[in-house]
Amino acid sequence: MEKGMFKNVTLTEGIIHHLKGFDNETPIEFSKMTEFIGDNGTGKTSIQDFVAFVFTGQNSFGEKEDFFNTGKTFAWGSIKFINNDGITHELKREITKDAKGKVVTVIRLDYEPVGITELTREVGSDLFLSVLNPKYFINMSSSSAKDLLTTVTNVSVADVLALLDDDTKTLLASQKLTNSAKDVDKLKSENEKSIKQMQQVVDESSAMILGINELQALPDVEPVVFDDTSIMKTILDIASIGDESSIIELLALIEKKVKIAEDNISFASSSLLKEGKEGKVEELQVIIDGHNSSIIDYKKITSALESFKSKLVGLVAGIAEKLLPNVTIQLTDTTTTGVEKEVFVVKYKDRNINICSNYEQIVAGLEISSMLMDLAGVKYPVFIDNAESVSRLPEDGKKLPQIISLAVAQGYGLSQVKGDLAIELVSMKTMPRLSKEEMSFHRIIGVTFEEAV
Repeated sequence: MEKGMFKNVTLTEGIIHHLKGFDNETPIEFSKMTEFIGDNGTGKTSIQDFVAFVFTGQNSFGEKEDFFNTGKTFAWGSIKFINNDGITHELKREITKDAKGKVVTVIRLDYEPVGITELTREVGSDLFLSVLNPKYFINMSSSSAKDLLTTVTNVSVADVLALLDDDTKTLLASQKLTNSAKDVDKLKSENEKSIKQMQQVVDESSAMILGINELQALPDVEPVVFDDTSIMKTILDIASIGDESSIIELLALIEKKVKIAEDNISFASSSLLKEGKEGKVEELQVIIDGHNSSIIDYKKITSALESFKSKLVGLVAGIAEKLLPNVTIQLTDTTTTGVEKEVFVVKYKDRNINICSNYEQIVAGLEISSMLMDLAGVKYPVFIDNAESVSRLPEDGKKLPQIISLAVAQGYGLSQVKGDLAIELVSMKTMPRLSKEEMSFHRIIGVTFEEAV
């Protein structure tokens, strides 16, 4: 596989077979502006998931799901696309489910087998899906979103180090730094694991010193010698007289002898344990002091890594902000006590994206898709699901390299709009020529999709 061959992806056509709601082979055509319509539940979103599946093996929200059409154990999807060299390629992903439910995946690029790991490395699932689905990024986890932004932004390690003081840079000299937030978090995690391991040694050594000190504090006791004469006399009395009280006395004497023997063994063991322990405490203390010193050093490095990540995220946020006219991505905040903390908040015109309308979420997502493509130097198709919410695309949206619209249209099966015709995908039936007002969500307000774009 040629490195970088997925930097530009322009979809031209695809075939869906036994995937999700699609049964027999269903061909799909894509153009620069492609419009699909259909009533609720007809499979519009499945087209977006189909593209995500072929390139990433996930749905358009990055989820692993059962892609098989009901009752099927073999399914596949193929897509032809034009890459940055202007060459048409075909990517095909097949899945087979065995009797035990295990799914086997086979991927072919231009009919040649390709490894899943290799394809994942070249495509980059988070970046691809963040562009493909405008709602993907705003639903990412905080750590994943920050990692995506830091890796696609042209911020070097040197740029970040330049913002740090000399002491911090010295502490970071031994660290293998990258411009990935996830990599920095891994270094922090490794440091924290080392600190935990060293702290465990300190705690165990301290417990051993405590045990030795308690042992040394025990008094030295001479062993007790039990006089067996009393036992012998009692045995003779029993033999000659047969007195029952003598038997009870004999048992008591034997019990006393056993107790004295146990005490003698215990005292002897304590004495043996004490021998040679005088220097052991000093040895353990050296270990404790050394590990405590290392713990302090590791904590300083962890703090330096936190400072590095803070500066990295700050630089990235500033670069992203310049490419987002209406969207704000907040990556850090300050607590009431003045401590900086990491956050991930997306806002559209200063309103939290979670309380924005569907339209606002879509256009905010389109801004983010465009921003990510600019930063990463890629061109990917962008789907607008629930496009009936959008009456007219913003100016930035019109510059997107390829737009696929999915809109609700009452009474229609899943259909592709071409001009004033709607062609049902499953039956390939051409619907009667319709008026602009009837054709799709854009016709409701009296304009065609192309005019709205």
